[in-house]
Amino acid sequence: QASFPANCCPLAACVSQTMHASMTWQCCPPLNVGLLNFNWSSKESRGWQDSEQDDELVFHECEPVPSRVLEEPLVTNKPQRSFWRCIPCRCAKRQSGARAQSSSSSTQNKESQPAGDLPSRDADGAVCPSIDKLSQAKRQQIVELRACLDALPKNQKVPKRHDHWLKRYLAHSKWNVDKAMQSYLEMESWRREVGADRVLADDPDGTKNPVIAIDNIGFYSYSYDRQGRAIVWMRVGHTPWWRSLFERIDEGSQANLWLSEHYLAEVARKAKRDGVWRERSVVIVDLSALDFNYFQGIAGNSRARRRGALQAFSQHYPGVVDKAYVINAPGFANRAWRILKMFLSKSLMEKAEMVSTDAEVTSMLEDLGPENVPRALGGQSTTPTFPFPEELLMPAEGWAAKLQAWLPREIVIPAHDVHEELVEVPSGKSVRWQWALVDSGIGFEVARRSTSGEFETVLPQKELTFNDEEDPDCGSMDAPEGGGEVRFIWDNTGSRLRQRTLLLRLDVC
Repeated sequence: QASFPANCCPLAACVSQTMHASMTWQCCPPLNVGLLNFNWSSKESRGWQDSEQDDELVFHECEPVPSRVLEEPLVTNKPQRSFWRCIPCRCAKRQSGARAQSSSSSTQNKESQPAGDLPSRDADGAVCPSIDKLSQAKRQQIVELRACLDALPKNQKVPKRHDHWLKRYLAHSKWNVDKAMQSYLEMESWRREVGADRVLADDPDGTKNPVIAIDNIGFYSYSYDRQGRAIVWMRVGHTPWWRSLFERIDEGSQANLWLSEHYLAEVARKAKRDGVWRERSVVIVDLSALDFNYFQGIAGNSRARRRGALQAFSQHYPGVVDKAYVINAPGFANRAWRILKMFLSKSLMEKAEMVSTDAEVTSMLEDLGPENVPRALGGQSTTPTFPFPEELLMPAEGWAAKLQAWLPREIVIPAHDVHEELVEVPSGKSVRWQWALVDSGIGFEVARRSTSGEFETVLPQKELTFNDEEDPDCGSMDAPEGGGEVRFIWDNTGSRLRQRTLLLRLDVC
């Protein structure tokens, strides 16, 4: 976010809000929140209306879908307050009716129930230290927020999740129950819209979306520290600064979503297995690949930042980062924290420690355990232990080969010039293309011919511009009968002064 590129996981989302997990200013990405639009300027935009028959709030939403993550058990007692408060207007009519309806039952329950405190363990016997250490007043606010959610009408119910979800939203809202309720419902609405609870079931191995593998490199959940918190290895600058311009927004957003949900699912499985919830992570921000050209490219290209913001949804994953260590910072970053603020969100900067001296490295390793930290970051670990599908595991030789295989070509087309690519396509095969410009526009044309024929224009020349939030141009073309050649032309003759920077990938498959 000013922050951090888009296709990263919720952790990355907390880490920044516009840069991509690969550090391409795409991320973290808020997708626009969906079915409930909490804009209180008018009834139509509120997502609800008054019901003249029963005088209660009626939300217009689809029914919630089952979730793999919903295996997390609840840890709350039945709350005392069973009425939903009207957040925006607190109209006397609603509240008086709700209070009258619940006053008798509340009076009866006060004698039979405790003060609505939370049990020390959930249904699986797991404790949640981040909740246990809260004051009694804050624990009571979790109970109150649960009461508001439980009091929603049947057709507006949301999936029940572990109480640490409610705790995170309350902390993010500075322990204001009304604000937390609003944010929580926005999150649930967004999750239904983007299919967050189905994403792992739809793509168990994370292989359907090619962007996931590259995003995973930039924000890799590596291991667990001595306390059981996930250690995330975040790389900045390992891919070109223009990556957010080259990847499609929908693929980047889905990759970010998959990695986020995979993290949450693994945290839930570990809590069930170990009996302790450690839902917050430690992020090691590795700046060894960050150079001034990378920083300058992102800072100077507003289109990359806008595309990153389109994929940002960190507000739906608050409170998942516990601490951050910033290591291997180049000299210019060490001298100026304001430069780092271009890459890291404000919330992460407040939790970040700069690690530059031997003493600071030692302190970090004592906190996390050297056996849990990669050798490249000063530790002793050579093998990651955080669970991933086989295709997404970190290779023993590192990520260099995978990054090289992914890397698009960067081609400069001079002013008043034409660039041509000729691709031989065997019979029965096809050629796929994906390209974009860093900015501005250019003419694009595709033609093909058989081995003995003349070129025939298949896609007549058209002008494509890349000045705002445009996605790359993607397409495919079959080989002519018997095989042949496909010719791509980018025509910059219309520009007398400005060159164009073309980002291109061509694959025969």
